[in-house]
Amino acid sequence: MFCCTQPPIVLHTTFPSYTGAGILFTEGPVAIAGVQKHYKHTDTILSGFGGRREASDQDWVHTAFRETVEELYNTTNVPIKLINALRRQIVSLKSPMYTNGYVIIQLNFDQLRTFLKICRTYLLCEIYKQMPTTLDDLILKRCPSSSSEIGALALIPVAQAITIDPEFLGDLIKKN
Repeated sequence: MFCCTQPPIVLHTTFPSYTGAGILFTEGPVAIAGVQKHYKHTDTILSGFGGRREASDQDWVHTAFRETVEELYNTTNVPIKLINALRRQIVSLKSPMYTNGYVIIQLNFDQLRTFLKICRTYLLCEIYKQMPTTLDDLILKRCPSSSSEIGALALIPVAQAITIDPEFLGDLIKKN
C-alpha cells in the first residue's frame, strides 16, 4: 500500500550554509529586474530580487520567497501563510544556482503570474493602487515611494554582459 500527500511534497536541494537567496524571473531572452535606489556603492543599480537569510527563515526557499515579496511589494511583514502557499504552488523546473553562499531560484513568467495571484490573496500594498496580476501591471502600475528599496521595474536582456550606450543613458536621465 502507498501513502500519498495532496499536493505532493517537493524535496529541495539543501544548502545549509547559505547566506542569502532570491528569485530570477526569466522568459526566453529577457529577465525582470528592479532599480535598487539605496545600494551601498552607487546611487542606483539594476538588480534581481532577493537578500540575506534571517534567523526565522526555515531554509533557502523561504528566504528567496520572503525577500522577493518584500522587494516587489515594499513590505517587511510577509505572512508565513503566504510563504507556505508560494512554496506549495510554485516549484522551479530548473536546478537552483548556488554561488558564494547565495542561492537563486529560476522561475518563468507563467510562474511569476502565479506568484502575483497568490500574493494578491494575502497582501495589501501601498505601491500599487490595485494588486498586480500581470507582468504589465507589475511593471507599469508600480508607484514606489522614496523609501522603497526597489524603485522602477524593467525587462532586461539576458546576456553575458550589458553596457548601456552613454548617449542613450543620457537620454534616459531626466534633467532638472
